[in-house]
Amino acid sequence: MSKKKIIVLIVVIAAVSMALLACGYVLGRQYDRYVQRREIYRQISDFLKTDEQFCSEYGAPVKFQAADRYVLTETEEKTYNAECRVKNDCGDVYYVTVKVDMTGKNGDGIVYSVLYVYGEEMTDAKPVIYLYPEEKTVCSVRLSYDGKITASYPEYGADGWADFTAYPDGTLEFGDGRRYYALFWEGNRNAGYDFSKGFCVKGSDTAEFLYGALKKAGLNDREADEFIIYWLPRMQNNEYNLISFQTAAYTDGAELQVTPAPDTVIRVFMAYKPLGSYVRIEEQELSAPARDGFTVVEWGGCEVR
Repeated sequence: MSKKKIIVLIVVIAAVSMALLACGYVLGRQYDRYVQRREIYRQISDFLKTDEQFCSEYGAPVKFQAADRYVLTETEEKTYNAECRVKNDCGDVYYVTVKVDMTGKNGDGIVYSVLYVYGEEMTDAKPVIYLYPEEKTVCSVRLSYDGKITASYPEYGADGWADFTAYPDGTLEFGDGRRYYALFWEGNRNAGYDFSKGFCVKGSDTAEFLYGALKKAGLNDREADEFIIYWLPRMQNNEYNLISFQTAAYTDGAELQVTPAPDTVIRVFMAYKPLGSYVRIEEQELSAPARDGFTVVEWGGCEVR
């Protein structure tokens, strides 16, 4: 074998060895993370079974459930906010955020406080529905809602909002001659919203952030302005807001049935948590379909405490 071929062979062997070492390193890191998170699962479960304040308020012992709902967001202090679902012996479900300290021995995670407990009942606040047919159209709208509708305007009847006339400019005319620009409803339900991706936004930056996000999510200027006018007073004075725009976590429990069937449906639902400090979270990508044909738009939100 020539000297040149020997050199090439050595280089190839070295490259393969480096690649194998890199793969081993990556797999080792992933396994370490798996072991670390499994340890955190265990500690959260043990913590919630023994924490006196939590148990006295929500019924001990509780059972740790639904690891698929478990979400870690790292804070600047090298701690994690960990979300999970628990239930007590009576079967009552609660959505809990606990704080996990990763600065302990070997970084193995020490659970030391419950930050939030929520989920018995949350209000899906001020969802409003706009209809934009291409021509004057008689429409009906119903909600299949996994909860209780607590307010509506115009009144949501036994058959929903039935047999009203919608115009291309969004005007909705009911049988009594009254005209509206949208349908409003609000309700309470047990819900667990997804904060695996989202945005952590300084309170003073809320208006600017919301306008940009809502445009990406498909709202026009008027709809975005109405959204901001409603939510800004509730959010701008918080130090930070953890914001996530919900998809299936909202729509699966609030199915919208429109007759005749629209060509385009845009539903924007924001869940947010007021925070005292910044947390790191994977950024959510927002998009919307083009408004083609008969278009129905809905926006709403929920504060998760």
